[in-house]
Amino acid sequence: MRARRFTKQVELWSTNSVADGFGGNTVTESKITDIWCDLSTLDRLKYANRDTGDIDFANSVSVTIRENPNLTIDYKNNFIVYLNEKYFFTDRPVVKDFQKGYVSFIMLRNNDV
Repeated sequence: MRARRFTKQVELWSTNSVADGFGGNTVTESKITDIWCDLSTLDRLKYANRDTGDIDFANSVSVTIRENPNLTIDYKNNFIVYLNEKYFFTDRPVVKDFQKGYVSFIMLRNNDV
């Protein structure tokens, strides 16, 4: 592993459904942990033909983190906070280049509109 590769710190948050006491549910957000990562913008040519559809390149960031066996990322219920902006997972985290030790995923900035 390269030293000092992971220079950005992001927060991993979780959304949970909690009973509100009146027969319904409310959604709560709770911080899980801070993660050191490597962030990079997307290359338009590399990600132009994705099977899942179009990606907004202006709001998308590629993230690489160290694999942590104690941390399970649920791409449907977790989100990332970086510089006070919410980012959601576009797909499942995958092992980068088949190298044990690194996990990579793409996050998309929350659109308030």
